[in-house]
Amino acid sequence: MGWGLGHLRRSSVLIRELRKRGLKVAAVAVAPSLSDRSDFAHILERFDERVESLADLKVAKPLLAVVDIHPDCQPEMITWLKYHDIKAIALDWYMDQGGVIESTVNLLGDEAAISRAIIADEFLTKARKRTSIRGGYNIVAVMGGGDLRNHLPRLMRSFAHAALCSTHKITVVIGPLVRGSIDMEEKSFRKIDILVNPSHIADVMARATVGICNAGTILLEFSAMGVPTVILPQTELEDRFSLIFVRNGCSILGEADPYKFAVQLEALLADPTRLDEMGARGKKLVDGRGKQRIADEVECFLKRHS
Repeated sequence: MGWGLGHLRRSSVLIRELRKRGLKVAAVAVAPSLSDRSDFAHILERFDERVESLADLKVAKPLLAVVDIHPDCQPEMITWLKYHDIKAIALDWYMDQGGVIESTVNLLGDEAAISRAIIADEFLTKARKRTSIRGGYNIVAVMGGGDLRNHLPRLMRSFAHAALCSTHKITVVIGPLVRGSIDMEEKSFRKIDILVNPSHIADVMARATVGICNAGTILLEFSAMGVPTVILPQTELEDRFSLIFVRNGCSILGEADPYKFAVQLEALLADPTRLDEMGARGKKLVDGRGKQRIADEVECFLKRHS
């Protein structure tokens, strides 16, 4: 499993599902330079073993490897799989399969891929309770994945300068990889709740009237909970993926200009009928059964090769 909180969290969900079915799973987190990070501890503790690189990985040869790894690590993973003659089902995989990848579940793919989106149980539980708990926050923005397009500083300026934080309750959740991109002591940010990698993120997200996020795992989780979203893509792949949610009417693309972005949010918050419709469309698109579908695929592979 490659480093990155989204990869690790998603993998841990699938591991639990496979073990529920009676499969023997050796769960290994390949987490370079993160093994001692306290903000990753609650995820890393779900794995049997943590190693710094694939070279440190010593497990008995499995019938099948299920890998979910950061794109930067995928060439090394191909080499490792070939060397050990191991077939794999790969999640979030976009490079040459190298002859060892049995199948891929490209989670930033098309609508068929979305049907296999892995949503943790805590998000689905909050989704069922959301009618009674929503409204705690007007806006919840979740920024992670390195914030490659530098959205977070612009987002914070938009909230502060447009006085949105004076009229609405705003919470910004940032991942450990982006926490240094803003000055958390900035005076104009003091009316904004800033949370760094909270363990109760599902509860925070479920209380949102509107969610703001990149087009990755968080978008899938917001949608599964029925939270309307404003998307700020951070890669070309995310640009394409976000259009599926826009076409299905559960999301809109955020304006690049801070003032226009603030106006866009105000208009959305003022239209509860539209918000309800967007939320319902999101839950329809991301139905929360992705982990079962991937586990079915794993079981089919094992039956064919047993």
